Amino acid sequence: ALKFWSAVGVIALFFSFGGATPLYLLMFHVPVYNLFRVPARHLFEVGLALSVIAAIGLEVLLAPSRTGSSDGAFLVRRSLNRISLLMGIALVAALILRSLAEGWFSWLLTIPDSMALNYYATFGTAKPVMIRNLSLTSPTLVGPLLFLLLTYGVLLLLDRRRFRITALIVIPILIAVDAFWASHRIYDNPSTEYLHQDAVRPELTFLRSKQFDGQHYRLFPVDFDLGAATRLTSTYHVAPVYPYPLLNLFSALPVINDYGPFWLKRYQAITGFSAGGTMPLENLQNYKLLSLLGTRYLLALSPESRRTIEQASLSKAGNEVGKAFSPAVVTSNGIVIFENPNALPRFRFVNRVVPTENLDSALLSMNRPEFDPAEEAVVEGLSGPRQMSPGHLLSEKLEATHLQWEVETSGRSFFVVADNLFPGWTATVDEQPVPIYAVYGCVRGILIGNAGRHHLEMRFVPPGFDWGLWCTGVGCLLLAFLWIGDRTGRLPRLAIAWPARSPRPQYKGGGA
Repeated sequence: ALKFWSAVGVIALFFSFGGATPLYLLMFHVPVYNLFRVPARHLFEVGLALSVIAAIGLEVLLAPSRTGSSDGAFLVRRSLNRISLLMGIALVAALILRSLAEGWFSWLLTIPDSMALNYYATFGTAKPVMIRNLSLTSPTLVGPLLFLLLTYGVLLLLDRRRFRITALIVIPILIAVDAFWASHRIYDNPSTEYLHQDAVRPELTFLRSKQFDGQHYRLFPVDFDLGAATRLTSTYHVAPVYPYPLLNLFSALPVINDYGPFWLKRYQAITGFSAGGTMPLENLQNYKLLSLLGTRYLLALSPESRRTIEQASLSKAGNEVGKAFSPAVVTSNGIVIFENPNALPRFRFVNRVVPTENLDSALLSMNRPEFDPAEEAVVEGLSGPRQMSPGHLLSEKLEATHLQWEVETSGRSFFVVADNLFPGWTATVDEQPVPIYAVYGCVRGILIGNAGRHHLEMRFVPPGFDWGLWCTGVGCLLLAFLWIGDRTGRLPRLAIAWPARSPRPQYKGGGA
């Protein structure tokens, strides 16, 4: 078990480095694994492995000595030596990184400020953060050193039988204090009390005054990353003046760039959104893209975002014909809310479809100057006439995983649902299964073949859900069988002969 969890910890730590290692580039092509993002999340596995290893070590220290009372002392001293070695390596690494950030080794090694460290930061933006966090007075270093000394004390208590109960009481207390220290000293944790107070959220007051229809339109909180250095230094995105992301999550605001979602490659390819919800400035001026996603209002905070939105112009046949977005209000907390008068509803019929073969051809078609999402839908894999008959939405019933509509069409028509094209959705027309087409590369659409009144449905069932239920059921039955067999004595036990362990060497004090 010790070897297994040690291997898990080392491999997970290696994977957590992400693109800094050539192995990550190879693993990106491995099916299933390449669906996950944020390599640093592998540190959870590192933490789990270290916890299991620590539990194994504690069990060994608490086990009765097999070779004499000095055996426990030997184990304690060996543990202290190894912990000291690991902490020493970490301190040396911290000093080297701080020295590189301060430029002490510039005569030997020069690191360009433009070198990317991760998805958000370059070496230049991270230098002041590294210098501050790796100083001897920073909680980043003071905390580990303090808990190292406390760990020494716990190990010494475990070495004395009469203090072992005290040590076992101290251990969970130290774990709780460590968690509190990390969350309140190393990381910023501003109060979230204001999230429930509308008085400090004038953007919500504005949306209510406009009777914003969150069922059929969406918002675009533009500013998430005001800069990589800002993201590294604090949780600025939960400041009271900031509209994104916690305000959206707490208020259930429909946005096109939810914080930290599982971005589908198609959606990311079309919108350009990063994992944090940021969009390239050129896409921010693409009012057609924002309109087909149902973006009614844009919320901007930084001056750069405001200027970019103000400069976006409507175009027709290659000519500019006016501003794409109009400023609606500047809230008391500094948020400028722009309105998009060309926003398209979430559910609608189109007059024309443009067939394409794949995502790349869909992108090319959407980049045409004459592309008009209000009139046409770019659809992958659809054949037949391009012209569609009009349709009307009569009623709807909307749930998280079940959408229903009553519609009336005058002929062959195409119905667009501007929701993410996520695997697991199925559709029916008049209770007959129909295919779901990729529309605009990233949303859904269905074809209605004839005129009349129709009942449309879309349901979502996670892919592999049935298989998961079957596997869980079989696993529960197997566990029940093993438990009953063990309780009744009818299950034969496996006799495992463990190899005899050689006695541990006795620690003898004194000597040179």
